[in-house]
Amino acid sequence: MAWPDHGVPSNQALTQFRMMLDKFITWNLKSSPNEKAIIHCSAGIGRTGTTVSLMEIIVSICAQRNSGVQDPLMSPFHTVRRLREQRHQSVQTVA
Repeated sequence: MAWPDHGVPSNQALTQFRMMLDKFITWNLKSSPNEKAIIHCSAGIGRTGTTVSLMEIIVSICAQRNSGVQDPLMSPFHTVRRLREQRHQSVQTVA
């Protein structure tokens, strides 16, 4: 709620976002394969795209670490590009 549409998150929003990420990671580790998360902001591309991209990167790093990879590989560029293939204009930039 503290992350404005078309804006940069405040310190309060970043704290809330970190708490949400922690809850998501805990849920993701305990959930069954058929359970899905739903994330959506007003337009479904800016804040949602950023959140989904960060969560995808975190899940990828965790999965690699759990499979024994010492230095997990990840690419924010590749993650955002893949997301944009499914959701046009995801992860907007602030000018």
